[in-house]
Amino acid sequence: ETATFLSMHDRAFCLNSMGLGKTVTSLWAYDYMRSRKQVKKVLIICPLSTMERTWADEVFKTFPHLDSTVIYGTRQRRLKLLQQDSHIYIINIDGIKTIKEALANRKDIDLIIVDEVAMFRNASTARWKELNEILNKQTARKVWALTGMPTPNSPLDAWAQVKAVTPNNPQLPKYFGKARDIL
Repeated sequence: ETATFLSMHDRAFCLNSMGLGKTVTSLWAYDYMRSRKQVKKVLIICPLSTMERTWADEVFKTFPHLDSTVIYGTRQRRLKLLQQDSHIYIINIDGIKTIKEALANRKDIDLIIVDEVAMFRNASTARWKELNEILNKQTARKVWALTGMPTPNSPLDAWAQVKAVTPNNPQLPKYFGKARDIL
């Protein structure tokens, strides 16, 4: 059901609890859409601790017909790895700033999966602004956001996440202060 849901929505949240397969189901949805030529390549933005042992391992184990590239290291190394031909690119959350400009020229990367999107719950941080630029100010891309705990501190934690993933959502107050006033 999760893979079906993701494949039917250009921009979506998957809020399944830990251990319910957010990683594999988002990869299933990507693989299905790729086979139907609805997407080409995917960039996965995730915590450093999950790049190899979660994402790359799952691709290797479950999708042996797909290539994945883990983008990690110096700025020059990251840019070189991004140039490799691969189906799936995996980068850590704080690494996106190093590839942001190069990514703007990659029209073939037309899906972005943001794992642990709750790490982007403050729209005033440089981290959020970099993500927002990649998701909304570059080429048009599909975006799927994954997290099992979107609001760890307050319901207001959701505002920045929704603003990044679905910025034109008519139910989302345009400004954080308005959301704060409502709650």
